[in-house]
Amino acid sequence: MTRIRVSRRLRVEPLEDRTVPASLDPATGIGYSDDGKEFIALMELPDPVRLAESEAHGNTGASVLSPPDVFQLHSRPGASKLIFLDFDGNTTTGTSWNNASLPAIYTPTYDVDGDPSSFSTAERQRIQGIWERVSEDYSPFDIDVTTEDPGAGGFINSGGGDTHWGIHVCIGGDSSWLGASAGGVAFIGSFGSNTDICCFVFENNLANGDEKATAEAASHEVGHTVGLNHDGLYPSSDPRHVEYYEGQGSGTTGWAPIMGVGYYQNLTQWSKGEYANSSNKEDDLNIITTQNGFGYRPDDHGNTVGTADPVTLDSTTSISGDGVIERRGDFDYFKVQAGVGPLAIHVRPFANSPNLDVLAELYDANGTKVASANPTDAFDATINYNVTHAGDFYLKIDGTGKGSPVTTGYSDYASLGQYTFTGTIVEPPPPDPLQVLGVETLQGPTGMVNAVRLTFNVTPDLTTFKFGNLRVTGPTGAAIPVTMIRPLTGSTTVYDLLIKPQKFIGTGGVRVYLSPNVSTGFKKLDQDNDGIDGEVDDFLGAAAYPFESTSAGPITDDGVPTEFPITVPALVAGQPVNIKDVNVRVNLSHPYVSDLLVELVSPTNKVVKLFDHRGADGNDLKDTRFDDLATKTIDAAVAPFVGTFKPDGGSLAMLNGDDAVGIWKLRITDAFAGAAGQLNSWGLTLTTDSARSGLHLTAINPVSETGSAVATLVSGLTLDFDAPVNPATMTTADVKVTDPRLKAVRVLSVVPAAGMGNMRFLVATAPWTVAGNYTVKVGPAVADMLGDDLDTNGNAAYLEVTDATMTAVPVANHVFRSKAKPTAIPDGGSLTSAIAVGATATIASMAIELNIQHSAVGDLKVTLISPTGAQFVLIDHSGTGANFVRTVLSDEASATNTLATGAAPYRGDFRPDNSLAGLVGTSAKGTWKLRVEDTVTGAD
Repeated sequence: MTRIRVSRRLRVEPLEDRTVPASLDPATGIGYSDDGKEFIALMELPDPVRLAESEAHGNTGASVLSPPDVFQLHSRPGASKLIFLDFDGNTTTGTSWNNASLPAIYTPTYDVDGDPSSFSTAERQRIQGIWERVSEDYSPFDIDVTTEDPGAGGFINSGGGDTHWGIHVCIGGDSSWLGASAGGVAFIGSFGSNTDICCFVFENNLANGDEKATAEAASHEVGHTVGLNHDGLYPSSDPRHVEYYEGQGSGTTGWAPIMGVGYYQNLTQWSKGEYANSSNKEDDLNIITTQNGFGYRPDDHGNTVGTADPVTLDSTTSISGDGVIERRGDFDYFKVQAGVGPLAIHVRPFANSPNLDVLAELYDANGTKVASANPTDAFDATINYNVTHAGDFYLKIDGTGKGSPVTTGYSDYASLGQYTFTGTIVEPPPPDPLQVLGVETLQGPTGMVNAVRLTFNVTPDLTTFKFGNLRVTGPTGAAIPVTMIRPLTGSTTVYDLLIKPQKFIGTGGVRVYLSPNVSTGFKKLDQDNDGIDGEVDDFLGAAAYPFESTSAGPITDDGVPTEFPITVPALVAGQPVNIKDVNVRVNLSHPYVSDLLVELVSPTNKVVKLFDHRGADGNDLKDTRFDDLATKTIDAAVAPFVGTFKPDGGSLAMLNGDDAVGIWKLRITDAFAGAAGQLNSWGLTLTTDSARSGLHLTAINPVSETGSAVATLVSGLTLDFDAPVNPATMTTADVKVTDPRLKAVRVLSVVPAAGMGNMRFLVATAPWTVAGNYTVKVGPAVADMLGDDLDTNGNAAYLEVTDATMTAVPVANHVFRSKAKPTAIPDGGSLTSAIAVGATATIASMAIELNIQHSAVGDLKVTLISPTGAQFVLIDHSGTGANFVRTVLSDEASATNTLATGAAPYRGDFRPDNSLAGLVGTSAKGTWKLRVEDTVTGAD
């Protein structure tokens, strides 16, 4: 860090009449030190009576610490910048304060009882009080106010990589060595100097070390070291000029700037000269935080309802908390869970000379402000509110101002600092665990699904019931964007997840996932109702499955019921499909629909009356839908019936909880002869919550075409899952293969393996010809028969990037294949086939796969010719019978497995008739040839 040296103007605050040096001009307060450096003496003297009156407005009285403890105080331990308040004496040498006639400056110990040999109880109490007040002034910043000596290296900025520095504040004695009576002195901008250039606070000149006066002087002098000037009245050229401004207002909320005179007002703050006739408009906060190597301290609490920290529960009915308002625009939010009855919270700023004037506000779970407190003549604030509905509330703490900062008040510019709060609440009742009672798809008259409706048992916390904690997928397992989460009018427990209207076809269903992080504010989702909320097993798994009839036809006339079946299969063998909701769609033609009674018959023979002789002489049910949650009843409509209606005299809810597996029937009875009708189609939409666990890929195995132990040619793989997979969700788009060069390997097909119940899939790919690790990626949009997608990371949130399974599959050998088409071997002649190898690779072992069709393999001689011309006879008229079928020749084959001992057709691994060891260690690059000679005529 580059350190900027600034002019060393000496700031001196005289507190009593003294004979000033001859070089000091009493009219201006400007003087010069012996070595010619300018200083300014502040001639205004404090009034002990007024000082005592100002103390009466504050809350004094620190607890008494032991001697070791009082010299080990830290306001922000670990901060790299510090303010060291030194009370036990110091000798200053080798600094800009010193010269030939003043080689050493001795600061005695802080002593208010005349006994410098020890620190009395009263002195320790004052030291702690001074430290607390200075700590409050500097609490917004990332700096440690301490009474523990860090050693000289802790003050100075030695340059290079040094990040720890600060200022040494020597407190004690008087200013006799200055030749003027002063309360303190400091060089402007000396914070982080490369020498221990103290600033001084003269206890003897501050009403015998008065706690408030000494603290105000210390904060003021440190203010000079971080670059601040005096806050006074009028410009210096004006005869009315006053170097220090004593503040405005009175009583508890009387205000003064720290860089003015802070002795006589209870509230002292940093300033930017907002008061009338200010002589200094500099922005204290900006200068402090931008010119000294430190800024504001990190925010300690969330600034919104959504990031609120919980209050501390001291008991079931007592709460507390603390924090710091560290900058303008900082709000601290705390979450309070309260039962019905009185709620009271008292927020207090720092006890001694606070800098913070508190504004406290209370918000309910919907973000509506229900109470606030900001007393006119006090810094603390008390919220009193009568809770009528148990739930979450949010306490907001902010700094505020009072009145006009120009005349008698102050703005919220520097209303910053520490606070604590305590409170009492009525203990909230034990919360019900959050559960989803129902999931259903909402369809328009044309059968387009436009929303998914969720019904909760209790009101969810809207800060957790949000897009990041839910997913909707379609029959293929792909995500369906949710455009809005909208509560049902007049309800706090029913919400519609709006989607783009669309039709869903297939057995995958419309699937809803709800993370277990969704909560009431008290309890997270407990969908499995085991009393343990927020588990992975608690995510909601519910899907709506459409089933359409394959049967249709005439409706029997004259009172004989006609039944049209739909079979609902077990989506997973042996597992029931528990019903959470049922909707029915009917499309039929009839000239007098009032002749008809239409009923739904479940697999357990429960009967729900859907339509009971309505419509008078009207005709047809045109895509008529029956849903318990419909807003219309069919008796209020006229034929032809189009739209969604409540069942006519029955309730589909009576089927909830039953197993949907089996034969469902639509029973139609035409009670009157003479008019014939026709069922065109009918369908069921079932919602189930049977699915509650994620799908997992358990194994990926490459498939080698050769079947060899010594040579592989991978051109596919098998995928094994822990549950039956919906084939509609497993396509070539869901499997990606990348070779060791990061090039894609083409996926040709993905099909279920026969006899494996959709738990194993066969993936065909282009050959894997390069040795190394191949990466296989599966998903994430792969779902089981119940609609559960892959949940590889196990967090119950689906369709995340991390839910895709990434597996490395090693391949040991390079593969080079002949591109020649099948060619006949001349009877009694020969042919040669070539393979060009472009890769530079050193041969460690070699295997040659042959596919030769010949009725007498003993007639053949097969020779491998290397790029260098070296020849290796692989087969020298060995064997009897017909054909070499995927015959692998390699020195790696078993020594007992030779062509001479084998039998045709030769399939598997064999030793060649001549070893290939001469190729080991040579380069594979070049053109390789295989010569096949048929030396005997008469066999093909």
